[in-house]
Amino acid sequence: MNQIHTASSFLSTKAIWVEFPSGEDPSLFPLGEVLEGRVIKQIDDRHAVVQFKGHDLLVESDLSLPNEMRGSFRVEATHPCVILKLLPEEGAIDPSIHPWLKSLSSSNLRMDHLFETLSFLRGDTLPPQVRDTLEQLVTLLGLFSTDPSASLDPKQIQRIVTQSGLFFENRVKGLIETHKEDQIDQLVTEDLKGLVMKLRAQLSSLSPLKNHPDHHPIPVLDFQKDLEQILQGIKGHQIINIHSSDHPGRIFFLLPLWVQNDFQFIEMSLSLSHPEAGRSDSGGISLLFLLRMPEWGRLCVEVRMRGKGIYCRFVVSDPEVSAFLDKGFPELLEKLNGMGFQPHLSLSVETDEGMVQDWFGEMEREGASLLDLIV
Repeated sequence: MNQIHTASSFLSTKAIWVEFPSGEDPSLFPLGEVLEGRVIKQIDDRHAVVQFKGHDLLVESDLSLPNEMRGSFRVEATHPCVILKLLPEEGAIDPSIHPWLKSLSSSNLRMDHLFETLSFLRGDTLPPQVRDTLEQLVTLLGLFSTDPSASLDPKQIQRIVTQSGLFFENRVKGLIETHKEDQIDQLVTEDLKGLVMKLRAQLSSLSPLKNHPDHHPIPVLDFQKDLEQILQGIKGHQIINIHSSDHPGRIFFLLPLWVQNDFQFIEMSLSLSHPEAGRSDSGGISLLFLLRMPEWGRLCVEVRMRGKGIYCRFVVSDPEVSAFLDKGFPELLEKLNGMGFQPHLSLSVETDEGMVQDWFGEMEREGASLLDLIV
């Protein structure tokens, strides 16, 4: 039988890799076609036999596939390997949690608007303590930039993750437990969540709102809304991670970062699978990035590493960008091979909305247990 491998542990309900025996024509799966699959036999928690167009295929998955389970799959890529994406069943997503999760997406964070308002407020006659906090925010946001001519080093990555706001409460707790409460104010200036909460509270205390010297209202309320969106995005990701149920080794990040001259929040999912007894190829790391490149548009990068095998899928929204990346694949493959890896690369095109909806799907799976909490 042909073998199908999951794209990654965190996309196991959406994408599967298909490896055909040497010399066999994979025309069974034309690009873009939607086909039905049925689970013929569940072998164990990670393996099952699935039937497509009368062909029985061996499936490896982190998700249990019960007997007679049926699903619709779309062919996402055919080279260098075939990728099938499991489409969600209509009505399978509980609508009560979807709006809340959608509000956490980086696509809703109006960073251009925030910087315009921030620049405007810095030039106005606000109280000294508010002006000081605005300057602290400008300084902190500048620390999320990187040298475009150099690769990120581990210390830079650690600093960005630590100061992203996702670990604010843990950092405060650490100071309290070590009797360093006098350092909490300094910590606030070095943490995005702490500084946003401080600035939001200061702006809320401005009553009545002052007017700009040229009689245009200060856009404090709009700025507060932008800060609230950032704060809700950070808090939402914290909640998702705390209450993640199905995959305890999975972490969702919302990372502030300058990409060229564009400030944005990059959404990333990290999945750490656990080794299985008696299997030398088990375990591994899976990563999923969702970001927007200034000239390319939205980009999704999915990577799974297991042993020396690297499976990487690029999803873009522009066919021209896809063609450009495809030309660079041979050089990337050569470099990875030279490092001793066994790379498998693929490329597909999907709309911006489609990529964002896929990300919602990942969070919705983890957020299913949050319905009672949110209500």
